Amino acid sequence: MTARKDLFSRALSAAPNRLHMAAHSHHLWPDVTLAAQVEAWEDAAVLADHKWDKALGQVYPAAQGLVARELNLPSPDSVVFAPNTHLLLATLVSAIDRPRPLRVLSTNGEFHSFRRQAQRWESPARSP
Repeated sequence: MTARKDLFSRALSAAPNRLHMAAHSHHLWPDVTLAAQVEAWEDAAVLADHKWDKALGQVYPAAQGLVARELNLPSPDSVVFAPNTHLLLATLVSAIDRPRPLRVLSTNGEFHSFRRQAQRWESPARSP
């Protein structure tokens, strides 16, 4: 994998002597996210109560399509996003009609959360 420092020029130039190795929520943001934040604000101002129509009706399906193409998946519908591991797993598991193996693509940062959640679901119920 090739490092793409050019995609992070704003964050890197903000502190040029910084050696940054943090992961997860403390990572540096790519330049494109500034324009995305501005667009989100403008959508909220212009669309108000209808901003979710755009987010869920246009942006979400487009993102599913991009990920599905990148991973060579048969259908964009096989891609699910979630704000945290618990909600992602609850969504995936609730969508299964019968027991069968699951394939879950996760980041290294979420791996520990996934393992804890899966172990908790496998453990016997505790009495109050």
